[in-house]
Amino acid sequence: MIPELVKFKDCLAKHFVINDWQAVDLIIAAAVSHKVKGEMLWLRIIGASGSGKTEILRTFIPLQGYVETLETLTPSAIRRGFKPMRRNKETDQLEAVIKGDTMLQRMDGKLVITKELAPLLTKQHEARLEIFGLLRSLHDGELDADYGSFEGHIKQKCRFDWILGTTGQVESENQLEMQLGSRFTDLRWSTPTAEHATGKAVDNIGDMDAAREELSSTMASIVARTKAEDGEKFRSWFKEPQHREHFLKLCHILAVFRTPVARERYSKNVCEEPMPEVGTRIGQSFAKIAMGLFMLGIEDVIPYMIRMAWDGLPSTRRMVLRAICEIENSDKEPMPIPENNLTSATQQSIAKWSKAISDDGTGLSQQAVSLVLEDLCVLKAKTLPWREFLYKEE
Repeated sequence: MIPELVKFKDCLAKHFVINDWQAVDLIIAAAVSHKVKGEMLWLRIIGASGSGKTEILRTFIPLQGYVETLETLTPSAIRRGFKPMRRNKETDQLEAVIKGDTMLQRMDGKLVITKELAPLLTKQHEARLEIFGLLRSLHDGELDADYGSFEGHIKQKCRFDWILGTTGQVESENQLEMQLGSRFTDLRWSTPTAEHATGKAVDNIGDMDAAREELSSTMASIVARTKAEDGEKFRSWFKEPQHREHFLKLCHILAVFRTPVARERYSKNVCEEPMPEVGTRIGQSFAKIAMGLFMLGIEDVIPYMIRMAWDGLPSTRRMVLRAICEIENSDKEPMPIPENNLTSATQQSIAKWSKAISDDGTGLSQQAVSLVLEDLCVLKAKTLPWREFLYKEE
């Protein structure tokens, strides 16, 4: 681990209550991996408000030329992403009209930081769907826009890495999951004890400006120190058969396990058997984060990839699988799971364990457990070696 990262984490521990140092490494790895050429990485950090994730994102903002901030989106801002066009009467060609920087111009080639996604989620339902659909296309690097004026059809190109924070509210935003679930890589931030975190916040009154300046300065040193060529060490690591197998299995398991299962609105019956996602985007995102870890001097990346695979699961499925693991670990015998025809007592046991391991202590109802087990059965989860690659070596 590079000394600048050690210094940053020491400073962070001095001023804040942090329970999740692995997540800190992953966030910074995602940020420095922006130096690596490749597909866009969109990392979504899910955690409670005031839990510390925003303070880390704040340290990236002063990095002018490297970072661009984005706190709200509108469909028109995305569509009119590049310079407005007008037709030259002499040449009959479209030409750009210089009217200052537009949103996509500012973001192109940058690491984009959004401290909180909530302003986007509060927009009207139709606007959210439109925004998510446009972002879906934009993630592929190109966005086609048609105008009812002389501009006609314009193909816009923009590439940027994106790290954004959001609260658990995103779990209920089905539109986001359906439209962008395969575009985002999720990181679930562990919330510290409320009383401890609040007490530390009170202790920091009057010292926050100095603390944030120190953290931002150290983060600038981390970004300056890291080199893209160090990330290339991942390629040699990936050639090792055992590393390659574990990495690819994690990507495949996550791709299948996060595939949506469409159900009837009222009966909750499965509409049709889904076609599981192929893990290409997951593999590209995980590889870029792994490169960032190598750039930070962290070469044992498998535990981080296992963490990312767990975090990428839908919350209800994650809780059920965690509960299954806990039950099997306590009983020392594997359960015939995932199956959707388990006894009521077994489903109650899973629901009980889910309450014990959930962040807010609420867990899942027996009915919710039954639906999740049916989802896993439809996705043929029992044919996947998820225990071996997702749990036992964690």
